[in-house]
Amino acid sequence: MTLERGATRLRPWLDTDIPFLMRLRNDVALQAQLLTQARGSNEAKVRQWLRDRTALPGRMLLVIAESATDAPLGFVQVSDLDPLNRRASWASDWHTRRRAMVTVDAR
Repeated sequence: MTLERGATRLRPWLDTDIPFLMRLRNDVALQAQLLTQARGSNEAKVRQWLRDRTALPGRMLLVIAESATDAPLGFVQVSDLDPLNRRASWASDWHTRRRAMVTVDAR
């Protein structure tokens, strides 16, 4: 699934995103803002984290990317997706201070 609006795209993660996501996972200050503990992640740990966030039903992780270059800017993570009651838990993580909004009509 890829969603695009203006200068921003939401898309599945790619192998080329791994170095960017490793930087996010190893950014102690950023992880502290997310109320989590930065433990240090190598490529194998990041790949396992991505598999854990996307393998099960009710989970999704989409990379926030710049439309023009497809360069990753961050990610949006959805878990506990309940299509019957239309509820989910979500988190987003941005490595830059850029802001963007993507509107999706689920009807």
